[in-house]
Amino acid sequence: MQTECENYVMIRELHHLNKEFQLAPAQLKPDILTDINLIQSALSLLKIDMYPTL
Repeated sequence: MQTECENYVMIRELHHLNKEFQLAPAQLKPDILTDINLIQSALSLLKIDMYPTL
């Protein structure tokens, strides 16, 4: 249950960052992309944790 909640919160944050990225001036876009990449990495780890390989 906690993992699903964390997943949901991170996906919502990705959507929010995507909107920010679209509206951001060019000098802020690299910082927003860094945040997006970090969240995507965390989601990948969460996915591995949710569905471990057998």
